[in-house]
Amino acid sequence: MGGAGNNRSRRGKFEVAKATPVVIEPAEQPSLEQISPDVEWLPPTVEFWESLPEHPTFQTMTSAQWYSAALSLAVPYNEALTKLLNGQPSTRASEVYTSHAKDYGLTPKAMLGMNIELLTAAEMQQRVDASRPQLPPALGSPSRTYDGLRLEGK
Repeated sequence: MGGAGNNRSRRGKFEVAKATPVVIEPAEQPSLEQISPDVEWLPPTVEFWESLPEHPTFQTMTSAQWYSAALSLAVPYNEALTKLLNGQPSTRASEVYTSHAKDYGLTPKAMLGMNIELLTAAEMQQRVDASRPQLPPALGSPSRTYDGLRLEGK
């Protein structure tokens, strides 16, 4: 029966997100000192921050995205570590960091949700090679159609 609220006919159909391609200029990652010179950045936080450009989702970041990442990732990360070192509960800072880490695809589960699969160069080459159309095997001898043709130089 049809009617308002009956979604039976749409069951199993999914909307496909359409992306609008835009040209960007990736920005160089600023240092945490550049972003906030008054914060005492712990060495593990600096190491974490400096490792981010190696991650696939950070390789095309714009300047604004880097500053956003600092605020949503490095600050709570640093706060959680500081609280842990001082023997204080760090639950809230850890939750904030974890929530934002998912947004940036830093967890394996988040990467799956973003349909990102990490491959080595060799694995990627295997996929490319496997996706190329295969030519049928030669049928005995070379084609007789071109047997009489010769390449002549000038």
